Amino acid sequence: MIYLKLIKLLLLAIALTVSAQPQKLNILLKNDPFPLIGNADSCGFAASVFSEIYSPGIGLNLQGEFLGEDAHALPELLILNEFIYKKDGNKDGLYGLYDGNSQPLLSKIININSTRTAFNNFSDFELLSKNEFGSLIRIRYSLITNSGKRFPWVSMIVKINDQYFLTQSIPINNIFIQSASGHPYNHSRELYKGVDIKEMFRIIYKQISDSVINIVDDYDDTKNITLFFNINKYDTSLIKINPPAEVNLLFNMINNLRDDKFSEYKNLWSPLEREELISSEGFLPQYQLHQDFYKDVDSIELLGNISGQNEKIILFRVRKKDLLHPLQMLFVEKVQNELYLKSGTKQYYAGRILERDDVRNQLLEFLKN
Repeated sequence: MIYLKLIKLLLLAIALTVSAQPQKLNILLKNDPFPLIGNADSCGFAASVFSEIYSPGIGLNLQGEFLGEDAHALPELLILNEFIYKKDGNKDGLYGLYDGNSQPLLSKIININSTRTAFNNFSDFELLSKNEFGSLIRIRYSLITNSGKRFPWVSMIVKINDQYFLTQSIPINNIFIQSASGHPYNHSRELYKGVDIKEMFRIIYKQISDSVINIVDDYDDTKNITLFFNINKYDTSLIKINPPAEVNLLFNMINNLRDDKFSEYKNLWSPLEREELISSEGFLPQYQLHQDFYKDVDSIELLGNISGQNEKIILFRVRKKDLLHPLQMLFVEKVQNELYLKSGTKQYYAGRILERDDVRNQLLEFLKN
């Protein structure tokens, strides 16, 4: 009788354990804004994308917990089966994980023999974080070598009719990839302090269909992506009397280009990157290109700046031969209380987002009003 009760308790414990296993994959995604320029206390540019981190230790052990489960039932099972098929060199199994739009691309980007050889060096993987935008999912994880070294890896996934598929059809300049790649959870499990975005100008992206992403006016309860900007508009009347340091820097740059003062121009660049920039092959051609552009500028329309911590972006337009050019950005940073030119944003993906035409057009509309 005692043995029978023990067996029942054991079976109950096993049943509870199995039923609880999927819960660690059922993470609650949140869209707390994170800084891309500056920090949470002094932020010039922030973004929000639905994201969350997984509990530590989720990897190949999913194989035992979801034995016999359809690979397309959960995004995480795609990662599991992708890992297994790559290690086994199972081309048909691997290709079967992908959506129809990716199928014509697979033979060009996947060499199954090379892949199998490479994955023989990996013994496990560990899930790190998950991002969602409409029907798109991005999972960040580490591949773990036999010696315990970790290599970052990302898989893109699309949800189609309640099933999940790996995909290679999403362009690298997709706003979802750019914003999710800049998220703190892309690199770490550490919690971050959210940004107060109440007074910030925002650009909201919504997925309309699998291939269409639009900027919309209002936020709704779907998994949108939002960009937030703290923009300081210039008062042109005050600038003429007392121009701020970054405006002086901009005009010093233009004057040095026009007067071909290469030595003075070099010294305008941040000492944190000056030596590396000047020694690069592209620095002199870029200097000459800027000379050609600014030599016949009639006027500069100063619009505003985006400022966060020690980083600032000047927003302006130039007029040449009665033609007003699109919005331009000049990146500057403060080093020992002095402002210098900088080649780009400190956060790589902040720069990629700011290069987007749709972002620049939205910023320009805001600055003109």
